[in-house]
Amino acid sequence: MIKLLIFDVGETLLNYHLSMGKLDVRVLRKLFNVKAKESEIQKIIDNLDLKYANSYNLKTTFSELISKAILNRYGISTSKYKGFLKEVNKMLDYKEIKPYPDVLPVIKKLKKKYCIATLANVHEKGFHKKLLAKTEVGKHFHLNLDSDLVGIRKPSIKIFKMILNHFKIKPTETVMIGDSPTADIFGAKRLGIHTILLNRRN
Repeated sequence: MIKLLIFDVGETLLNYHLSMGKLDVRVLRKLFNVKAKESEIQKIIDNLDLKYANSYNLKTTFSELISKAILNRYGISTSKYKGFLKEVNKMLDYKEIKPYPDVLPVIKKLKKKYCIATLANVHEKGFHKKLLAKTEVGKHFHLNLDSDLVGIRKPSIKIFKMILNHFKIKPTETVMIGDSPTADIFGAKRLGIHTILLNRRN
């Protein structure tokens, strides 16, 4: 019997007006006249999630790691990462990040029957915590856990275990819902958690 539902945040609960991948593509073209594809950027992020899943230096933001990896991939000096990040943040409109229309009605129903939690990989400290509070989505969950709190990222099974241990619920009694095949689905499946891949873009 299912007792626990775990939700990813970005592109699962919250609609990013411009995904981070699209922003990176735009900034590469604007600053360096480099043509890149969003799928290529996502592959870079997926590889970093796998590389740093079990631990990374919390003093270094994941945005910094991603920026340097992207610049390196396209033959641009990684010393320019600060300017790259500054332009990405300038283009990111936090006001446009809102819950998908179906989120609050569904979550309010589900929390009456199940334990519900969010589990998100974040690029900047407190990123999703701030957004969940601002959109009032976070208050409906029994637990909100971000990678920046523990220095572990999905798809590491360690971060999934933290939620299971918190609720004292087995993997077979749990469902993970998310948009990333690498971070959300691969990580959860390795632990025996049921999974649902949610593709908001299509």
